[in-house]
Amino acid sequence: MRAAIEKGYVYVLTNDCLKEVDCVFKGEHMKVPAVKIGKARTLENRIGTLNTGTYRNFKCHLQVKTDDVKMLEAIIGIALDDYRITEQGRTEFFALPLKEVIRRVKKIAQCLRLEVKFEKRKLDRRSAAAMRSTQRRQRRADASSSGVMWTNKSQEVHKTGFTRKVTTVAPKSSFTVRFPDGVTIADKKAYWVLARSIEKLGAADVAKLGVMVGGEPLVTQDKTLLKKHPNAIAAIKGGWFVKTHSGTAAKMRYVKTIAKALNVKVVVAGV
Repeated sequence: MRAAIEKGYVYVLTNDCLKEVDCVFKGEHMKVPAVKIGKARTLENRIGTLNTGTYRNFKCHLQVKTDDVKMLEAIIGIALDDYRITEQGRTEFFALPLKEVIRRVKKIAQCLRLEVKFEKRKLDRRSAAAMRSTQRRQRRADASSSGVMWTNKSQEVHKTGFTRKVTTVAPKSSFTVRFPDGVTIADKKAYWVLARSIEKLGAADVAKLGVMVGGEPLVTQDKTLLKKHPNAIAAIKGGWFVKTHSGTAAKMRYVKTIAKALNVKVVVAGV
């Protein structure tokens, strides 16, 4: 049964009390504040709820009003998925410079013709004192910790003197996509199903959504933009190229969310 469409806001928040996280952006390693992207029916109530937790004083930098808040959050999540902090499971926090997050969210919102608002909130004395207290506690916790830090995407554990990387390889799998006109795209290679599905949906329309994979566009006509993983590129009609370097689950998620954004009802099933 299809979930009910809800109106609301997708927001971009930061919190000075949270420690900075590792980020690799445009080939540079840096530390940036963790950026939280989520959804809410009313922004004031959501921020009020967050500010009653362990970390207070969340700052709202951007909000986007939409008639389908779940769909918009999913599209933004796909576009920024390579920067999602996943050390403690899938979270709403991303390791990407705030200005870049705002730029990408604005671009997606503009493609969908949605209302965008910027927010700047000043802290009262009580809130500022609570923030400083939380920051002191966080610094003490960092000083006594074993050096474990969040990293972007890969499962890495940083400790004094060495780095241990844990890698897991999932068995190969594929999926099928059935369109409203009865056309079903199926292949034992998942990358080809993704490419043909994007071709069917319209590569130009998909490109306007600004979906990124590994810091590079999912769909582009400029192949030189796809510098990483040159063997994971599929050419489709119209001179378009699809970046296919992702797992089967991610490919299925891309197709589902993109189709929903383009108002095309598809049935995606794993094989």
